[in-house]
Amino acid sequence: MRNKHRRQRRGAITVLAALLIVILVLMVALAVDVGMMSQKRTQYQLAADAASLAGADALYDENGKLRAEDAVSVAQDYFVRNGGKGLPVVLIGKWDLSSRQFTETDEEPNAVRVTAAHEYPTVFGQAANVDSYRAFAAAVANTSAVPERVKTVTEEIRVPIYGYTPACSRGIVGYRREKRVRTEKVPGKDGGIGLVD
Repeated sequence: MRNKHRRQRRGAITVLAALLIVILVLMVALAVDVGMMSQKRTQYQLAADAASLAGADALYDENGKLRAEDAVSVAQDYFVRNGGKGLPVVLIGKWDLSSRQFTETDEEPNAVRVTAAHEYPTVFGQAANVDSYRAFAAAVANTSAVPERVKTVTEEIRVPIYGYTPACSRGIVGYRREKRVRTEKVPGKDGGIGLVD
């Protein structure tokens, strides 16, 4: 009688273990797909950042002449060379520092905007009827002035310790270290290039 109950329990544990293994495999598959999705989106965003910086750098030549077509082709080239798939949409325009808005224009542009989207296939998501996911990236690089800002600086300074020396005269007998925090203004840069959005 007891052997019969043990066999029934063993069968129940085997079914439960098989079910848990299937659930564990599905969770690992989901983790793999989510990790790959995150990695592809990060790579795509880095490609857009590099493209917008390169396009902004190529916007004007050393004589100050506008080279909008060159900026677009350089941005597209950098996007592909940095792992982007397909060609991005590259817009030339103005970046307003106060409103943080990009406006497409050909009149004295100071910024390059790169946007791109691509469908990547999933590895295990197809089992759940998810065939692909979309990676989207957008970046704006500005060539105009960077505003003045305040920066906090922490310094370590030596403070003298006064006392009596072995010759019985008053003087410095040592130093102790202290940390001092101060603020300083960092001037803006004219003609600097940087990511703004």
